[in-house]
Amino acid sequence: FALHPLSVSLKWMTLLPLLLTSTHSLARIIVADTVINGNVAVDNYQVINNAHLTANGATTRDIQVTPGASLTLNGTTTTSTDLSTAVNLVDSSATISGSAITARGTGLSLGYTTANPVGSKATVTGSNITGGGAGAVVGSLGELTLIDTNVVATNPNGTGLQLGYGSVSATGGTIRGDGRGILFLPTQNNLGKTGSLVLDGTDVIGDTGSAIVVADLGLAPILATIDVKNGATLTGGNGKILEVNGLSTVNMTVDNSDLVGDVFADTGATANLTLQNHATLTGQLNNVNNLAITHRVTEHGAL
Repeated sequence: FALHPLSVSLKWMTLLPLLLTSTHSLARIIVADTVINGNVAVDNYQVINNAHLTANGATTRDIQVTPGASLTLNGTTTTSTDLSTAVNLVDSSATISGSAITARGTGLSLGYTTANPVGSKATVTGSNITGGGAGAVVGSLGELTLIDTNVVATNPNGTGLQLGYGSVSATGGTIRGDGRGILFLPTQNNLGKTGSLVLDGTDVIGDTGSAIVVADLGLAPILATIDVKNGATLTGGNGKILEVNGLSTVNMTVDNSDLVGDVFADTGATANLTLQNHATLTGQLNNVNNLAITHRVTEHGAL
């Protein structure tokens, strides 16, 4: 099997963040419910034993939340000082509001353990998440809700949001990568085998690449469901709003949104596109299997 050029550059780099379980040797260990604020010295944190850490107006370095534990960030600034993840959830949960998360590696990661995976959950409101290689990574069984939140990757060829077999719902805000805006990838144990993405009034931008890429890397084909609605936009620096590689399948519905750009699928991949409720699409459709048009939709371009 010959890997697509994108696969070669991403295969090893992108599979690692989803299984992160390492500890921070110099972290402050949280074993019981704890509240910190701006008067507490800057530190790394590891939350264990089903404990809950609440940070109100605090400044922290890396935070790792282990299985069963939870995290709340209110008006907090969390900055990773190395190439690791700023906020790393492993089979755990977080509620984040009005906060800034910044890392040279990954801003926010929703991961799982291999022994007894349950997935991680996070709701992020009115915040900014910035990473170098990836703004946010959602692994198998993960559930990420973004509300008026910006997720950005700044490194060359970086990915704004990387999604495995989990689900992401974004309302408002922007998801942006220097390379691609959103990237669906398989994970090592194929938990779930489906990925779900809802973009409700959200802007997705791939500065130099496609807005959304689905790539199975020659592993198990991905089944992805994508809903683009209520004025959401997709912008690809290479002209592509959706790119489906390998043997994967994407079902994308565009509802009440105006899209400009091409949809491309590899030979062997499947792209099904539905336009409804005043949606418009201006661009080329390359190897698109099915196109359904309903409710005063306008489509400009060629199959």
